[in-house]
Amino acid sequence: MTGLIHAFGLLGAQELGSPVAITGGIAEALIATAFGLGIAITALIPFNYLNARLEEARNEIQDAGSQLELMLSGTGETRPRGSTQMPQAQATGERAGH
Repeated sequence: MTGLIHAFGLLGAQELGSPVAITGGIAEALIATAFGLGIAITALIPFNYLNARLEEARNEIQDAGSQLELMLSGTGETRPRGSTQMPQAQATGERAGH
């Protein structure tokens, strides 16, 4: 931004001897913009990684809370979501009851 401010300052003061006076300020602004974009893009990598880890932790906590709720409600179903196997204690209890 300072490069553009300087270039427009030269335009306003009529100190324009050659176009190089303006292009130098614009080049300075473009270089600063490129560095800013590089920093922003580099910062997105750990940000996205940490967001993914946070979402995984949030899902694990949700699953644990759901299992706790099932255990406390008396249904006895404690298998993880998506699991097709019955927990060992439950499987032996059902066989003994038959």
